[in-house]
Parts: sequence; C-alpha cells; structure tokens
Amino acid sequence: MGGLIGGVTADFTNSPPNPGPGSNAGGFTIGAQAGYNYQLNSSWAVGIEADVSYQDIEAKSSGAGSFQEDWMGTLRLRGGYTFSRYFVYATAGVALTSRDAKVVGFGSGDDAVAGFTGGVGVEGKINDRWSAKLEYLYVDVPKDRFKAGGVNVVGGSRNHVGRVGLNYHF
Repeated sequence: MGGLIGGVTADFTNSPPNPGPGSNAGGFTIGAQAGYNYQLNSSWAVGIEADVSYQDIEAKSSGAGSFQEDWMGTLRLRGGYTFSRYFVYATAGVALTSRDAKVVGFGSGDDAVAGFTGGVGVEGKINDRWSAKLEYLYVDVPKDRFKAGGVNVVGGSRNHVGRVGLNYHF
C-alpha cells in the first residue's frame, strides 16, 4: 500500500444544446493505493490494485457555469514481466469518477459514473519493503446526462493521468 501524486488532463465532451463542459482542462492528482501481486514464475507476475485520488480538473461550461471532476477511484488487474528488481506491467479495469456541474441561475448537481481505465507502468524495488512506480492511465468517463438545478447537463471526458507512487510491502 502507498501513496501517489501526479498530473491529469481531461478532453471533455458534451452534447449541445445541453449545458456541459465546453473546454479541456488539466490539474493535479493525489491519493492512496493498495494492491496484491503474485509471482507466477521467475519472469511473470499478476496482481490487483485499487486506488482513490483527489483530482483538480475544472472546465468552463458550454452554458453559463462550470463542470468539474474532483475525485476518481479505480479497481484494476495488472500483469507483466519482472526482471532484476523491476516489474513492467499493463493494467486495465474500471474507474469511478465524480462529476459536478453548476449552471448559473439554476443551481448545481453531481453524480459518479463508471468507465473503463487502462494503462502501463513500471515499478522498482528500492529495498525489501519499499518500491516506487511510474504509471500512465487512460480513463474514459462516459458522456452521460445528469441534473444540475433541474437542468439536464451532459458531459464526460477522456482523461490522461501520469503519476508516481511510493509503496510499502508487507
């Protein structure tokens, strides 16, 4: 288990004429992760990993207001090649992302939507108990309708997340 920090960019999508995100945005992410790896043989390993993170990405709305994604959690399988003290892996699973919208004069609303996530990474042992990792994730936040102050808002995104992590092994 451990912590992570990194950056995120969002390519937002909407469905005019409904209000929704009207620009792309970027920000930072910080969170915690936990997982388990199983060494299949001297060269291959598989595992499962879950994480939750705060993220700071906000787009101007195509109407008057704003659209924000402020947290994300993932549950992913990962598998790859091990050599020396390194694990090079591919990962895929499900991501749950929060969406908040504000429409001026009408109010706000929020929801969480599940989508696909996948990516690649490398993790290296620092010593017997600690490892560091570098990871890229693609996260598809489906374009979906939800209510903000009684107004239909439609929005989603395709997010690109780059992050580093530090893990303690029990």
